[in-house]
Amino acid sequence: MIRLKYTFILLSLLFFATKKCVSQIAIHTEPHGICWIYNNPKFDTTSFVIGKIYKNQAFWYDEKAYNNGDEWVKVVVPPSGDRFMKMTDVDEMVKGYTLSTYILPYNKLEKASVSDLSIAVDLVKFDTISHKVKGRLNWGVGSITPNNKVKKVSIKVGNRKVDFPQRLFSDLYNCNTDFEIYKWGDMYLAYTNNELEENSYELLFVIANNGIIKSRVVGNLKSFNF
Repeated sequence: MIRLKYTFILLSLLFFATKKCVSQIAIHTEPHGICWIYNNPKFDTTSFVIGKIYKNQAFWYDEKAYNNGDEWVKVVVPPSGDRFMKMTDVDEMVKGYTLSTYILPYNKLEKASVSDLSIAVDLVKFDTISHKVKGRLNWGVGSITPNNKVKKVSIKVGNRKVDFPQRLFSDLYNCNTDFEIYKWGDMYLAYTNNELEENSYELLFVIANNGIIKSRVVGNLKSFNF
């Protein structure tokens, strides 16, 4: 009986270890404002630029390589011009390598207080009769009907309240309304994820201290074949 108990504990630990995310979302610290993405993890005659990460734009990176101290880390980012990931299909994401010295994981930043910035998300129950899943790409929608859809998102920066443009949440279903808020200079990073077994996704907004949304990333690394 004791042996079975310890076997169960060991299997549980192995299960949770395999569930641990090996990739994450970050921002870049390149001082000139643009971080270049290369086709190879090295500088030589075969290397060339395949994309770039703009100032105040978040992206996914290989957390395992970063934590190992690798000089080059694989990243995935929306193509130039799609700061809010509204025009990009999953197979159009730019995948390449950038120097690890420019990568700053969002959760390494200092957490902001509720008095600095807060986010309110209003959900409405998904009605199969009156609601239809619209848009080129939707998140939180799998083979089953979503439980809810996002009706409204607003933020409060200091004493100022700002409503999000509808296009920044019209593709979000089964959304987690609990956000972690981080401070980064004159910017805030708001992160959440919906940990559903099917079609789970991460969501991060980069928000200026005046309430203007600078960029958004949404999705999961599995869908990007990372």
